[in-house]
Amino acid sequence: MLIQILLAFLKIGFLGFGGGYAMLSMVLDESLKLGLTLHQFADLNALDMLIPGPIAINAATYVGYLVDGFAGATVATAAVCVPSFVLVPLFIKFKRTFAHNPKVNQFLDMVKPAAVGLVASAGFTLLLGVVFGADTLSQLIANPHAPDIFTLMVVAVCSYLHIKKNVNPILLTVVSGVVGFALYYVI
Repeated sequence: MLIQILLAFLKIGFLGFGGGYAMLSMVLDESLKLGLTLHQFADLNALDMLIPGPIAINAATYVGYLVDGFAGATVATAAVCVPSFVLVPLFIKFKRTFAHNPKVNQFLDMVKPAAVGLVASAGFTLLLGVVFGADTLSQLIANPHAPDIFTLMVVAVCSYLHIKKNVNPILLTVVSGVVGFALYYVI
């Protein structure tokens, strides 16, 4: 299993353009292949709001730990970091050569919308899993589930508060966690 974790997170590290949130789509895909559920991945996203550090490293550590304990966490974290240790020094060495290259700039201009699409894809997949209890859109269409109304309300209220009222997402995450804990475990 450690070899699968190593290869999955090396792939994410080398091919994950656009930053942590854009990489979440790849992390989700690889995590599902390693046996995680959408709910475990949703937990990862909630924890990522609370734990400091880069998203890719936090995700690798979390997924690796769930799949194969401490050894899995260590291998996944190292694997997702290795590409940066290789590519960043190369980039620095050739930065001036590429800085004004129109082909490189065209490539980067195309990566930006792809990153937005990957972030949206990960968000949509999480919405399906957490609110509707479906792993894929085709599964939801084939076997429609009623949405979890409370969860849908939390999504709507948090989205509104963050977008319209500029409420800090960390505060929203903590308050949502406390409310969820109170409703599901205390009451």
